[in-house]
Amino acid sequence: MEVEQVLHMNAGVGKSSYAKNSFLQCLRIADLGCSSGPNTLTAVSNIFDIIEASSQSFNINSPTFQVFLNDLPGNDFNAVFRSLSSFYEKLKKEKGDKFGPCASSQLHL
Repeated sequence: MEVEQVLHMNAGVGKSSYAKNSFLQCLRIADLGCSSGPNTLTAVSNIFDIIEASSQSFNINSPTFQVFLNDLPGNDFNAVFRSLSSFYEKLKKEKGDKFGPCASSQLHL
């Protein structure tokens, strides 16, 4: 018996389809070369915009986001974290309450 005959997903149509019965719960983003200046969260914001547009086109809520920022230990991550509250406020103002929650973490190598 061929592997494809054993290991395959059953087709689902309508109410029983996988696409209708599943959703993305959490999306993790890692910026492995982030800066510590004002453009640190620009890439993250662009990714949010793309995911939000896709979510709206499929008529689903945006997923929860978890963002990891990583760069050299000498970078000023205090400045990055001080800018997060205004970043969150801007997101809420631009995208409303339907936009998924977002958590951020810092990583050092």
